[in-house]
Amino acid sequence: MQPKIYRTQTAAHELASLLAFALLAALAIPATGAAQSAREQGHRDVTVITRNLYFGASLDGVITAGSPYELLLEVEAVWQAVQATDFYERSEVLADEIASAGADLVGLQEAVLWRIQPEGDLLVGGTTPATEVAYDFVQILLDDLAERGAYYEVVVSLDELDAELPSITGADIRLTDRDVVLARTDLPPGFLRILATDSGHFENLEHLPVGGSLITILRGWVAADVKVRGKMFRFLNAHLEDVPFVATQEAQAVELLVGPAAVPWPVVLVGDLNSDAFGPGTGTYEILLAGGFDDAWTAVQPVDPGLTWGNDPGLRNPVPMLTERLDFVLYLGSFSPVDAFVVGEELRPDEHRDVAFRSRRCRNDASDPGAIRSVAPLSTLGGWLRS
Repeated sequence: MQPKIYRTQTAAHELASLLAFALLAALAIPATGAAQSAREQGHRDVTVITRNLYFGASLDGVITAGSPYELLLEVEAVWQAVQATDFYERSEVLADEIASAGADLVGLQEAVLWRIQPEGDLLVGGTTPATEVAYDFVQILLDDLAERGAYYEVVVSLDELDAELPSITGADIRLTDRDVVLARTDLPPGFLRILATDSGHFENLEHLPVGGSLITILRGWVAADVKVRGKMFRFLNAHLEDVPFVATQEAQAVELLVGPAAVPWPVVLVGDLNSDAFGPGTGTYEILLAGGFDDAWTAVQPVDPGLTWGNDPGLRNPVPMLTERLDFVLYLGSFSPVDAFVVGEELRPDEHRDVAFRSRRCRNDASDPGAIRSVAPLSTLGGWLRS
């Protein structure tokens, strides 16, 4: 029994955090009387948010299944969990959060497209892909935002995992994972311009045996170069490898630094980095700080731990059980943090929590030391690379 893998000979297997998380970052211009002073100094407002939408189920059982029969049972268990943690319901709350924040740019991880083939053919050696859409997380969220008068569009999207497995019921279940950037479309003319977009998969990847095939855990990043009232920066969204594969995760962080983050203008990096800011396990967080990034949360909330991860995969725990901070807004260049806060008091939407951050985008000229960004030398970063 072979899983169907689409687009390439490899596919991602999602081992990242089980919680959905959003981190809001606002690059703020003071209001009213202070606005004129801000304009004179070249300050600009922009608000960004990062959100791990959460698959809706843990895939651990699928990964560890010891026999074909057990795999069939685990696939069905995943599908039942996805339906029980109904994204249609969760999206209502997520849309409220994003709309209330007034986010200009949104970075999404685990922006899943679930598809099903009710009369599957994998068990009999078929190759017909499942095409019946059961949950398109991105479209559901966009529709819910529009119902609230908050209008967004996808400006860049990257497929990661795209694999299909059979269930004990005979149905084939297909999961397509995506990293996505959304941008507001209802802002005043000239406020937000998308200049260019980019995306790519990491070279450092893990591989796991699933259903008789060795599946590559495909991960990557998406980016949008934007101008907010004439001031330019890169909005970079990534979802890094999970904790069991520390060396790969750290190597992916280095790839970000020497790749999409190595541009001659300021960068905001958002995402689920799977690296706890407060505990042992991986050096990814420290790698990114050593590479020149600052942490928006600690800049504004030096005492509050800002925990974002740790709830039950089925979203059944009656009170939050957050234990780690895995989700971040990091910035490099001419930004001045103003505020940061955890978003999402409701347990139901997901296992992660949103973190909101407000900062000020300052004048980008030679007098601003943050305006000319650089990447830490490879000699500095080389110690983090592992073979």
